Amino acid sequence: MPAIAAASDIESFQASASQSVFDALPNRPAELPQTHVNPSYWQATCEGPAKTAHLSDSSAVEGEATVAIIGTGITGISTLYHLVTRLQSGSRIVLFDARGFCSGATGRNGGHMTPLSALSYRELRNSPGISRYAVKPPEGRTRQEVYGNDRGDLLDEVVRTMLVCEARTAAELLVLTRTEAALARKDPSKAQLEGYVDPELQCAGRWIVALEDREVKEVEDSITAANHAGLSDWTKGLIRLPNAELEQLGLSGAKAAWEQTGSTVHPLKLVSLLYSVAMRTARERRIQVEAHTYCPVDEVVEQASNGFNNLTQSSSRALLRTRRGSLQARYVVHATNAWASHLSPQLAGPKGIVPTRGQAMAVEPKDPQTWSQGLATPDGFNYMQMRPRTAQVQAGTLQGPAKNPPIIFGGGRNSAPAYEWGVENDGELSNNVSKRQRQLLSSLLPSAFERLPQPTHEWTGIMAYTQSLNPICGPLLRGQALADEDSDLKPSADIIPGQYIAAGYSGHGMTRAYACGEVIAEMIEVDVLAASLSEPLDDRWKCPGWFPRCWLTTLSHVYT
Repeated sequence: MPAIAAASDIESFQASASQSVFDALPNRPAELPQTHVNPSYWQATCEGPAKTAHLSDSSAVEGEATVAIIGTGITGISTLYHLVTRLQSGSRIVLFDARGFCSGATGRNGGHMTPLSALSYRELRNSPGISRYAVKPPEGRTRQEVYGNDRGDLLDEVVRTMLVCEARTAAELLVLTRTEAALARKDPSKAQLEGYVDPELQCAGRWIVALEDREVKEVEDSITAANHAGLSDWTKGLIRLPNAELEQLGLSGAKAAWEQTGSTVHPLKLVSLLYSVAMRTARERRIQVEAHTYCPVDEVVEQASNGFNNLTQSSSRALLRTRRGSLQARYVVHATNAWASHLSPQLAGPKGIVPTRGQAMAVEPKDPQTWSQGLATPDGFNYMQMRPRTAQVQAGTLQGPAKNPPIIFGGGRNSAPAYEWGVENDGELSNNVSKRQRQLLSSLLPSAFERLPQPTHEWTGIMAYTQSLNPICGPLLRGQALADEDSDLKPSADIIPGQYIAAGYSGHGMTRAYACGEVIAEMIEVDVLAASLSEPLDDRWKCPGWFPRCWLTTLSHVYT
């Protein structure tokens, strides 16, 4: 169940109430995304990929595709990025989005790219069902020989893998952005021609700011628990800051703060950059890519095949129906996150994926002081950042000059009825959350705001939560997203051939989706290879050591 840190009777009651609401949600499939929504700050300051980037909001949908990707957020574009390096020349990849490019949660979030830290140890360890994924050391070898420590237990190694995966994802995205920035500086004309976009990455870390004494104790207890579990190499990255640094930033009422590795980013520009790099690779490898925006997929119809291994290169296993035509596809990747149950109703409800509304605003402070790190409270319910001053020149071309770089403040969901569980309408704001955000921001940064701040932009975005708080990644199943906690893992008979899903990031898609896209691309690559060989090939994909097996929809087709 979604866990909320609780150290007092009031907090315990709130956590219990939240979980009860979550578990009682109906199994109602998601509707299509809202057509008319307030633009986020990110959407107002970025037009997305270049007009020549094979994006179309009117072209007919027709023909056959090797892979169809539904969704153009960070999951869909990450999958594209990894696929174009793996598919054969002549392959065709077609993307769909019900709205504009990257207009779902990725383009409407808070702009943080910070991996989970050891502070999340107890939450991760308590994820339902993870005991099934604890891998014992090979016979004759000790835990210390295999894992490098003999503290904690096998579940702690599952937690370690989750931390490793998020850190690896963030690191790879940092390398990608820095590499592309270097190429753009070397040849600006070519970069402009290829649609280079600066994602405005700030790698200044994140401060975890405790506002109450109980939060200080919770953080210290979390660090102690992680150390006892053999995760001291992860707790070393959590540094308690001197109070003088909090005062210098102008934070009021903060009891303590810890610094961790992290970044802030313009998420829409990051995904646009990833798309431009993928398109460059596709051109070099002669892979056809096209994207249909404002083109919702109304239905994915499974088509009969001669079995998972008996496919020709042109075999089609799915028919995608849209209002602009139909497409035959050999593989389908569901990258719609909170809206996954619209096309896959078996994912509806608390046993699958629950749409959950988050809210954020952009506010211009009166204080010219700038800072580049992200900030968040220990419970994760409140988070903010300041955009770099250089970004204001670009912002001014779209919506007028800004006096100071805006602060992006998100959170406050715990002040809304039912924590916004089950709310999928991102065309409306929560008045309770708006009020809470204004009050908290003005109390935290009184020098920046003389009165309650008035945002230049205010928006909502729909996250996708699971009971375990872990994403689901792998073959799409006919039944529930995952087996119940005490039951066996889903058998291979439950797999829908050729269809895959990566969704349910529970608010952490920026450091999870890229890795999930890589895994989906690898699975498709293995299946393509199996079909291309005249001799039978064991089509099972081998899970890499850095990827959490507890994120997979099934292990029945995987070497473990």
